[in-house]
Amino acid sequence: MRKYGIWFNIMALCMVFCLSAAVSQPIYAQADDGIELYKAGEYEKAESKLKETLKNEPLNTTARYYLGLSLMYQGNFTQALEELKTAKNEQEKASQRSLPAVPNAYEIDLALAQAYIGLEQYEEAWPKLESARIKDPGSSDVFLYRGVYYYKQKDFAKAIEALDKSISLDPKKAYAYYYIGMAYSETEDVQKMLEAFKMFLQLAPDAPEAPDVKRKYDAAC
Repeated sequence: MRKYGIWFNIMALCMVFCLSAAVSQPIYAQADDGIELYKAGEYEKAESKLKETLKNEPLNTTARYYLGLSLMYQGNFTQALEELKTAKNEQEKASQRSLPAVPNAYEIDLALAQAYIGLEQYEEAWPKLESARIKDPGSSDVFLYRGVYYYKQKDFAKAIEALDKSISLDPKKAYAYYYIGMAYSETEDVQKMLEAFKMFLQLAPDAPEAPDVKRKYDAAC
């Protein structure tokens, strides 16, 4: 009888593990689907998938980070900021062993800076940009968003300086060319604007800004 009791316990444990796996696999798949949709630019669909994931896994920092990004690229900066702040808090509370690979501290700070810039909360944006720069001083994205930060405040000279640095770190950074072109258009440096817009159109011909940039380019030629 004891022998059968041991086997019964083993079988019961196996059933528990199998049921647990059966429940968790769709959840993880949903998170992966949401992240892939985000990477494909399907931000609304990504938002839906990632919200479903978070209903089942409210402490899934990776899903929450990508949800924040998906909301941000739909222009919903207020809700994006809330999700990213929550992801930041979860990340800070996590032990070193349980920290997710994505997002890391640099990625969270940079995303928070973008959200603050979108909300025109520039005093809050700058410390996050600086924190991201300290964490990864060789990041072209840091200087891209520093350029956007200055451009939005109409400090075009500093915007051009930051965006030029971004391009030097990554010559294929399409939006660095877009914003530096826009800054040159404000300073009436037509030749440099044309050069920047030409590169942007080559690198990102399907970008939402491309038709307007093409009109500006053609009108200035």
